[in-house]
Amino acid sequence: MRNINRCSYDIIWLYVRDFEVNVDLFILLSRQAEDMTMDTKQIGRFLKELRKSENMTQEELGDRVGVTNKTISKWENGNYMPPIDVLMLLSEIYGVSINEILNGRRLEDA
Repeated sequence: MRNINRCSYDIIWLYVRDFEVNVDLFILLSRQAEDMTMDTKQIGRFLKELRKSENMTQEELGDRVGVTNKTISKWENGNYMPPIDVLMLLSEIYGVSINEILNGRRLEDA
């Protein structure tokens, strides 16, 4: 079972508190948010795969996007997610969509 995204949990709790939603509905909303949680480990594996396919080191990629190699490592291990401005840069560097990055895999054209 995946851990619920802390931000999603906090938003749901504020909804419960502010709008007096009952506990059963809170549990249902929590489970739905849990199902929507991104698989950061899969995203990290995909980012690593993309970087290696470009024959770049973590340090080289970090220089291109303005972060340290340790930050790249944290993304690739799934411990952190790149901010949206960096996702846009990674999308351009790797020739994939942001949607593909967030899905952790290449998506087939519809």
